[in-house]
Amino acid sequence: MSTKTKAREKTFEQQAKEYANCAIGNIREIIEALEHAEECEGEIECDACEGRGTIDTGECVPCNGTGVVKCQDGKDSDDPEAWHDAERAQERIQEHALSIEVRSDWHTPGDKDAEDSEYCILITTGGPAARIVGSLDRGQPTDARFEYQDWFRPWTEVQTDSADDAVMLRYAQAFYFGA
Repeated sequence: MSTKTKAREKTFEQQAKEYANCAIGNIREIIEALEHAEECEGEIECDACEGRGTIDTGECVPCNGTGVVKCQDGKDSDDPEAWHDAERAQERIQEHALSIEVRSDWHTPGDKDAEDSEYCILITTGGPAARIVGSLDRGQPTDARFEYQDWFRPWTEVQTDSADDAVMLRYAQAFYFGA
């Protein structure tokens, strides 16, 4: 392999890693919104008065003496409603993927008990393109891997850390892969 080819290969790997970081960052935000919406009831304990409802000099301005303030998480998001409405957060995830596909293992023709064993969630197309792939166990994702492709290049797995793997798996688990 020539030095020039190695340099291009490294550049491709760097591009893939940068693209993965960006794509997984977007996925992380929509998963955080879903998890927050599932847990948040729209109000949080007031930090100013620590839930007591008053500050030493009188009524608490942030909470108006109630001890709770409206939760502001997600206010800088492109879809702040998704941070407090679990249904909207789930819709946002469903709308994020371009396509969902599954496939099964080798099996005897006509075997009606054959189950899908792999999934693919296409995130972007063109040059570059990205997808999350993984294994299924009874219709549930068990792992998640990020793959990247650019013009005239094959799909290539991008090495990710365990935190990114967990975010991608949670994202994949938000989809229905059953028959």
